[in-house]
Amino acid sequence: MILNWFLGFFIYLEETVEENSTDDADPLSLSLYQMDLDRTLFLLRSYLRVRIQKIEKYMFHIRKTEELWNRLSKEEKKFTRGKDYLLQFSFVPSKNLCTDDQKKHVEENVLS
Repeated sequence: MILNWFLGFFIYLEETVEENSTDDADPLSLSLYQMDLDRTLFLLRSYLRVRIQKIEKYMFHIRKTEELWNRLSKEEKKFTRGKDYLLQFSFVPSKNLCTDDQKKHVEENVLS
């Protein structure tokens, strides 16, 4: 997966910064280089955080649509199955409560 490649690349770049910090390299250049790495990692983490939030929010729709389901990685599919399993057993049907209303409440309030 491309994410694993990025993480390996970032580790390599951080090692390069550490190696050059012991040499007679310009401290300002190293600092700027490290700041750029930190900024890129922040953007990558933000992207992943938003992706997980969207998967949680639209989980039921994704599970019903084969095209969307096939876009998920293995880890994301496992995450979605786990969430779906927890939601199935957290709803206790009774005379007065409708399971669909509870799922709707979870989709709108809890998972958003």
